[in-house]
Amino acid sequence: MITGVAAQGERLRLSLSGVTDMDAASHLVGRSLLAREDDLPGDLGRDDLRVVMGREVVDEARGVVGTIEDVFETPANDLWSVRGPYGEVLVPVVGDIVMGQDEQGRWLVRLPRGLVEVNAS
Repeated sequence: MITGVAAQGERLRLSLSGVTDMDAASHLVGRSLLAREDDLPGDLGRDDLRVVMGREVVDEARGVVGTIEDVFETPANDLWSVRGPYGEVLVPVVGDIVMGQDEQGRWLVRLPRGLVEVNAS
């Protein structure tokens, strides 16, 4: 099962259940992987700038947070710079916060309490 996807240049880097070390991964190099779209994680593409830039971000409690204007790479995780009615909000791109995309291509998030207030400028 695919457990995660991240952009790596022009390719995607996949995390697969059961593949926990380099030895296990080395047996998969150069192979093709077929997956049903329904089996792909909801966060597919959240690390791909072509997929996220200019997209609207909607929080389940607050509604529209704004539009992604920039992406900052940090050692822990990426941060989306989202500008909208709350000013600039820095949204950590992690599974507990970014829930996936809706049919309109908007990113659905579950922002922790206080994040908008702390980050809003």
